[in-house]
Amino acid sequence: MKTMAVIIPVVQPDLFDNLMTCISKNTQLPNKIIVINNSGKPLVVPYHFPTSPHPVEVMVLDQTHPLGVNASWRLGLRHASGYNLISILNDDLLLAYDFFEKIRKASNQYPKASAYCPNTVKNPKDIMMKFHEHEIECATMARREGWAFTIRGELLADIPVIPSALTMFFGDDWIYRWTAQILRRPWIKVKNALAFHYCGVSVGRDGTNVLLQKEKLIYQQLISDL
Repeated sequence: MKTMAVIIPVVQPDLFDNLMTCISKNTQLPNKIIVINNSGKPLVVPYHFPTSPHPVEVMVLDQTHPLGVNASWRLGLRHASGYNLISILNDDLLLAYDFFEKIRKASNQYPKASAYCPNTVKNPKDIMMKFHEHEIECATMARREGWAFTIRGELLADIPVIPSALTMFFGDDWIYRWTAQILRRPWIKVKNALAFHYCGVSVGRDGTNVLLQKEKLIYQQLISDL
């Protein structure tokens, strides 16, 4: 079975607790969970995974000064080196209980892909809709999705580190640009691996739109220089 690390930047501990509950109930579990705690509050650890056939390491990296999304991803990816699959998850997610199982299956069925994303449902009650489907249903994606994606670990050496000039936005665009467009390794939608997303609850704050526009210009300049 492919080894898997999960990276979760945390802004809101209550949402993170819900996500961790979903993870703990999964039919297959990651080997390592890397939590970047940007909340300024202590997180309750360790979490127990009584049904796991292998140890699950939970690493909590408390930040004195909160990191932006991209800096959190950069930190998490350094600690995820050596794993076959690396899931990058928002804290404002709920996952179906077979999420990791279906992502692993997709990675086996589509080894030339670079990333795998779930199907995001509109109602949290729907995340268990496809739980009893053992086969996976996949499609090639035309664009990236940044709230829940799993990349193949062997590609990390081919993806330049997200530039520090991008603090909150366009980190997923940067990864998509290098994997899907430059390396020509497509992103795959796993249609019956389900997730629910609270849609930006974690990053909604005053000044976000101004920063978005600023970093959009930076990103456009960065890719024009490639």
